[in-house]
Amino acid sequence: MTVEIFSNMIYYVNDSWYSDIDGGSPSEYALLGHELDHAWRHHNFQIDSYKGMIKNRLYLEKEAVSFENYLRTAYGDNNIRRKYEGLKGGKEWEFFPYNLNRNNELITNFSQLGHNRNKTSLGFSYEKSVNNGKSVKQYLIISTDKNDNLNYRIFNSKEEYDKATFNW
Repeated sequence: MTVEIFSNMIYYVNDSWYSDIDGGSPSEYALLGHELDHAWRHHNFQIDSYKGMIKNRLYLEKEAVSFENYLRTAYGDNNIRRKYEGLKGGKEWEFFPYNLNRNNELITNFSQLGHNRNKTSLGFSYEKSVNNGKSVKQYLIISTDKNDNLNYRIFNSKEEYDKATFNW
């Protein structure tokens, strides 16, 4: 599997032929989440390198695998990744990625609702439960601004979402 980050572009395999990745499911959202964690850390100057070699790679991969595992569990997939083959310190008995889903979040019925005219904003709905409690329906808008920065807003009611998307 090849994943590369160039400038502001992230390339990843969105349809893995593997049945699992180091024990974890090869879900597209988990793989993308892993790379987005790297991109977020790069954007926030948390990745340091010397002569082309990335420092603290084991730590960075643990963090990315932790986020990928959070996404798996939040979407009801318990086949989490417990190792990172090919990385020194990445064997199952050496590699301890954290599980960030401490509140037992569960996201279901995620669906796209539409987009604005110039397709710089997308709307979504989903149901979310925390600590195995009652689920609530939430609405999300993800937008890019003129500098290609991503922004998001979460709404707790359809009325709030409809008001925000009225002129789409």
